[in-house]
Amino acid sequence: FCEDIWLIFNNAWTYNKKSQKVYKAGLKLADIFMELVDPIMKDYGYCCGRQYVFLPSAMFCYGVSGMCCTIVRDGDYFVYNNPDSSRNNLSGDKYTFCKKCFDSVKSEYILVGDDPAQTLVELPKMEFSQAKNDHQEQEPMVDCIVCARRFHNICVLYHEHIWPEGYVCKTCVNQYNIKRKENRYLAHKLTMTDLANALEKRVNEFLKKDCDPDTGRVTIRVLAASDRICEVKPRLKKHLGPQVPEGYPYRTKAVFAFQEIDGVDVVLFGMHVQEYDSRCPAPNARRVYISYLDSVHYFRPKQKRTALYFEILIGYLEYVKQLGFAYAHIWACPPSEGDDYIFHCHPVEQRVPKPKRLQEWYKTMLDMAVNQRVVVDYKDVMKDCNDSGVNKPADIPYFEGDFWSSTIEDLLKELDTEEEDRRKFEELEAVKTTDDGCFDDSIEPEEPTEISDKRKSGSGTTQKKKNFKKTTGQRRVARKNMSNGTDLITKVYAMMEKHKESFFVVRLRNPMSNPATLTDTDPLIQCDLMESRDAFLSFARDKHCEFSSLRRAKYSTMASLIELHSSTADKISYTCNSCRQLCDIRYHCTVCDDYDLCSKCYSTVKHEHRMERSDDASETPTSSDTPVNSQQQRQINIQRMLDTLRHAVQCRNANCIFKNCAPCQRLLQHAKECTKASRNQCVLCNKIINPVWFHAKTCSDPNCPLPYCTGFKHKLQRQRAATMQADRRRITAMHRAKMAPGPSPLSQQNAESTPTQYHQQMESASPSSSGKMMPSSGKGSKSAPMSGLVRASLPPQQSSSQHSAYYNGGKGNPAAGGYPMMITHHQQQQQQ
Repeated sequence: FCEDIWLIFNNAWTYNKKSQKVYKAGLKLADIFMELVDPIMKDYGYCCGRQYVFLPSAMFCYGVSGMCCTIVRDGDYFVYNNPDSSRNNLSGDKYTFCKKCFDSVKSEYILVGDDPAQTLVELPKMEFSQAKNDHQEQEPMVDCIVCARRFHNICVLYHEHIWPEGYVCKTCVNQYNIKRKENRYLAHKLTMTDLANALEKRVNEFLKKDCDPDTGRVTIRVLAASDRICEVKPRLKKHLGPQVPEGYPYRTKAVFAFQEIDGVDVVLFGMHVQEYDSRCPAPNARRVYISYLDSVHYFRPKQKRTALYFEILIGYLEYVKQLGFAYAHIWACPPSEGDDYIFHCHPVEQRVPKPKRLQEWYKTMLDMAVNQRVVVDYKDVMKDCNDSGVNKPADIPYFEGDFWSSTIEDLLKELDTEEEDRRKFEELEAVKTTDDGCFDDSIEPEEPTEISDKRKSGSGTTQKKKNFKKTTGQRRVARKNMSNGTDLITKVYAMMEKHKESFFVVRLRNPMSNPATLTDTDPLIQCDLMESRDAFLSFARDKHCEFSSLRRAKYSTMASLIELHSSTADKISYTCNSCRQLCDIRYHCTVCDDYDLCSKCYSTVKHEHRMERSDDASETPTSSDTPVNSQQQRQINIQRMLDTLRHAVQCRNANCIFKNCAPCQRLLQHAKECTKASRNQCVLCNKIINPVWFHAKTCSDPNCPLPYCTGFKHKLQRQRAATMQADRRRITAMHRAKMAPGPSPLSQQNAESTPTQYHQQMESASPSSSGKMMPSSGKGSKSAPMSGLVRASLPPQQSSSQHSAYYNGGKGNPAAGGYPMMITHHQQQQQQ
């Protein structure tokens, strides 16, 4: 019945214009229908009578000259489907342009590329196809296997990975006394580290002291930790040469916070950091960089949200200070309209802050850290560079994805363009001088002596030309050397003067002191889902894991935890098919594809085929013999599996004496014929896919024989391209914030109600629906500029009362590059 009623409404909205009476009447009637049908459906054992629709994902234009504008919902755009993702600076699957940018290019070709600072690829416009950003997908539904009632997967929190046998509704569970399997993919069961333990202990002590006893416990975990290298970009490396290293090694970490709400884990905070320890070359040594930070406002009690985020940030600064780090860097940049930093689709009532309000939010947090003696002082980036005597670009800290690393590259491109224009002008002047010397106005016969004199003068002119070219070349070299240093650092300082208020340099300890260097004892955590914010965003968009409402946030968190438990587990471990426990000493069937027994079950269970013993633990030294930690042990296992795969792929001997060859070939054959929708959920496929994925991250062989390696390398290139495009959008938003902003096209398009918005009003907030920006001059947002500001101490009463209009009551969410202080519409009215 409900599906038929919603079909009537959808037809009314599809075949009538928004301005027509039928369209508007459908909106009003649908509102009345939902209010009346929901309680009736719940009385009959259903979840609700609504029709939920996922909104189209946010789309961004690659733009002309790197403008990075947004493709509005229901707007036309042009798309290029890339057939060859191996091309340089063109590694994405598709490239989109909004209609305005596409039509602004008058030629038949358009320049496209992942990084506008590099050489762009010229593509014919005729290869672009026109499309409309209006694709919608309804929420999936599941039938109870007992009573056949239909439910929304998200309403009942059903996931086939947890309950593969099917869904049993609560009514049937109570009526027939059915025991339902419990969800074991919980946040507190993830790997605990020293950093997570320190933050979780600090936060829960704060909640115990200032909140009600019924407040749900907060779980904090480091979901990914890996060592990487921040590579110096090509233009800076070309201009400065040996003055800069090849790269800066660092450790990236993803820190997330969960809270148990209504008995279900809900993720509410995420942060990505980069840690450059003392082994990193200057100027990055002993510095940490908070690259991205995001939140959704589901923490309870809501009046303590801001205090919770402050505790996490100050706790992290205190932890890295104990490890010997001297500086922390924060880039306070709110996201552009429609953009997501970590969480896909924020709630409708969360508002994106203006830059000034975000900067004040961080100042309040840092003032608290100063009062707690965690931070010595903090200043803006301009003040820090002047105090440190920075006089060359190589002395500026260089972080992965930071504003300054990309800006320096853009400034170098400008200098190269200016130098090229200057060189062409000088060549033109030289040609003009040459042409003037060759003209002779005399047309009368000349005496031999006159001809001889002119030959002499001609030779003198030639010598002058040579001297002119020589001095011109010397001037060009000298000017280029000057552009490497003076011109570039002058432009950088000019840019710092413009954006200095958005960059905080936090001094944790005296940099001249030599503290006892503490080694980070936390192990590396290999997690493909959280190794970068783009990987998690891509997963959320593909799986429709939205955080636009509490019901969807619960389901998205559950789906993410399932993926996290699967990706962080040791993929090379073996499980006994009888007792389902991990087994070091195992007996493997020589006939079955995947049948293993532990030593205990081998003596009691009689299998029909011959079993071979495999002692995995004895093949490598134990921790008592050599200092091999669990991460190194895992890498050894992965390398052993890769060696087996290389052999099995190339082996053509049916009677191969290598004992692992035949089982590995059976795994390869299974991977080709696997019928599961997602290979990540197949245990057999994972034994091949995960080691190859680990290998593809460092593989440089274009003809690698390992299966899936080429495809994985292309996927990694696409992820890097997506990260680069997101960084460009962030930098573009930074530049636009310094200009007088006009009304957002996304907020304009929400002026008229649509059926899509209607279905999502209380549910899925699309990026556009959260695009109403707070007024830049609202109450509590006025503050003194941060010009030359250094804060080293602050009276306690000042930090607690400062900016009470939007700090007290938890009316802000942090995000140093996320959604830091988003406030609800009701709260905004109270402020005004």
